[in-house]
Amino acid sequence: MRLIPLIIGCLSLLSQVRAQTVDGYTFLLDGKPEDPYWLQVDSAALSAGDVIFIRDIPLCLDEPGIYRFEVKDGLVHRIFGDGRSVVVACEVNGKYDESLPEEKRYNGNPLIINPLSGMSDAALKSLRGVSIDVWSKDVAKQLEKLDLEHVCIRVQAWALHDCLPPLPKGVRTLILHSGGGWSCKDMSGFRRLQHLRLLELKDTMPGKFDFEVLRGMPLEYLSLPWAHEPSHLEVLGSFDKLKTLAANHCSFLGDGRWIAQLTNLRTLYASHVRSASDGDPVALDLAALSGLQKLREIHVQSTPVKSLPSTPMPALTRVSLLLSNAPTEDIDALARANPQAVISRSMNAQLSAQLAKADRILVRTGGVCHRRAEREKVIVESRDAAVIAELAEHFTINEDSSGGHCMCCGNPTFEFYQGDKQVAMVAFHHGQSIRWADGTWPGDGILKEQSSTYLVEWLAKNNYTGSREELFEGRRQAAAQRRRDSRISSLLPAAVSEGLSTAESLDQATAAFEKHVPDVKSRASLYLRLFGCEDSTWALSTGMDGTLQETWLPGIPKETLQAVILAASIPSEESMGAARWVFGLNHTDLIKQDGAALTKLARFALTHPRQSNRWRTLAVLRDTGTPEAVSLLRQVMRQGTQPRELEKDQIFEPGGQMTLYPNNISLPYETSDTAAAALCLALLGDAETKAEVEKVRTSLPEAARKKWAEAISRKK
Repeated sequence: MRLIPLIIGCLSLLSQVRAQTVDGYTFLLDGKPEDPYWLQVDSAALSAGDVIFIRDIPLCLDEPGIYRFEVKDGLVHRIFGDGRSVVVACEVNGKYDESLPEEKRYNGNPLIINPLSGMSDAALKSLRGVSIDVWSKDVAKQLEKLDLEHVCIRVQAWALHDCLPPLPKGVRTLILHSGGGWSCKDMSGFRRLQHLRLLELKDTMPGKFDFEVLRGMPLEYLSLPWAHEPSHLEVLGSFDKLKTLAANHCSFLGDGRWIAQLTNLRTLYASHVRSASDGDPVALDLAALSGLQKLREIHVQSTPVKSLPSTPMPALTRVSLLLSNAPTEDIDALARANPQAVISRSMNAQLSAQLAKADRILVRTGGVCHRRAEREKVIVESRDAAVIAELAEHFTINEDSSGGHCMCCGNPTFEFYQGDKQVAMVAFHHGQSIRWADGTWPGDGILKEQSSTYLVEWLAKNNYTGSREELFEGRRQAAAQRRRDSRISSLLPAAVSEGLSTAESLDQATAAFEKHVPDVKSRASLYLRLFGCEDSTWALSTGMDGTLQETWLPGIPKETLQAVILAASIPSEESMGAARWVFGLNHTDLIKQDGAALTKLARFALTHPRQSNRWRTLAVLRDTGTPEAVSLLRQVMRQGTQPRELEKDQIFEPGGQMTLYPNNISLPYETSDTAAAALCLALLGDAETKAEVEKVRTSLPEAARKKWAEAISRKK
């Protein structure tokens, strides 16, 4: 499973683009060299029967040669040397009637767009790939006419639904893509497919998968599904013809010793394998694979590895062990026994080797994906060998904490060149981590503190301060998290803390509270204190916040939680948690029948030092609409609020997940609480304050009046 490297050259006289031939194959798309993704059965070489993807449409290869493709109207044409154009792949998909109103558009079945229906028998035999999004009886009949020995069939999305459709028995190459979780409960459709050579299941995520339905298949390539509850795993060891096993991200491999039964195996992909439970993952015992004399490649990046082979394996050419935590002595023994194999063990060593080739550096704004070239700016461009060497020296990561994946594309980006050839493109993330976009790392690298500091200061000296600001923000968030963790630790009884430290599941963590704080009122009080331990933004969920709001507080009987909230003294951490629960999460049903209690807690919430929480309280009072709630809104409009001063050590907050409340107040942040309350009254249509509300509205800046008008319009 690799990308075909292409070298683009120019013939000086003809100015023609040439593509390098790889394993006897040359690919061009619309006259330009193409670099297709492929599924390779045997790692020795690309060969007939392997699958390539052209514009995301898979198709099987024939014998080596020049493959010129053109894509027109969803059809992949192959242009032969004699000028013939033959359709070799197509898509069967569905289209809804765009002329219908949206509420009616998706009620019925989509119109099936099926190019197979207009093809002659000879044209159907020429197909090497069919991708099916919508299934029908006509599609089923046409598939029977394909050259099933040489065609790849992909079934996905609408066509897959809850079961495997009745595919032709002679299918040899099959790719399934559920487009998300696959709710299939009947896997029996696999049993008829007793000729499968290549089966790709990695893009299915079934809740359960019974591998018994695959027994007896002559599989040479198998990509396993991401199944939560697999069964009959012993079948996996029975595929004695298997050459490639792709098991990335699969949590059910156990210690992997059963892989040794796959005596014809050439390539093993088992990267990013983690335990599906909350317990420690089972490390792969790869020493058991020493007897696989045909094994060429082992890829176990970001997967716990207990042992490695220590004996000669003559076919072995490559072992990827980045972030595997494999024992150093085992890696050394593997290397000594197999000097012919390239063993990747260090992310730092791999990147350093590439950067050492560079004789030019280009640093630009923007990341390594979703690029907007027209907006990018060059920060530094240099050919100074000393500058490049010193800079490269500081791309040093802490491999023990690396391997995650930031959701952004990074900014800025360092591009290293050898002559005109780019040897590495590295994005800088938030002043703390880097992503080698075109490298082989299994995830992002967390920079060592010295490297992080050097890079942000180097950029600042070159008039780019964004990374330094992001770094300082990250450090402030980390310090805030330590402060918060310390406060939570001080609130937890010692026995509960000990129970939480050894808990391996949410149930065990819950049991720790219930065992050591058996009185339900005391437990409710503790939960509220934990939930309100700081004057933080209510919409920010960090640490145990999510579990408190989703599991522990809802687990308290309603009448008990109500009593504890009503009894909470003000001010206190308990009342801060109560305000966050009642107004932050809109649980006013607990106390709105008691007007005095609602008023008391709301007045306290309206003293919160963070405006977002005060406005959330106003919005919830608006939606509650009781006489007491409306009275409070009138008071705030007329008198404003008196927020508490935020303690200096709480100015900065930890990182976490922010929740956006659709019913909040959409005025500019610099707008007063008085105006926010007035808008709430306007949305309620409060007749008593109509003139006062209009006076507040007309006094606002234009931007605030515009937002006000939008809010009123949305209500209508």
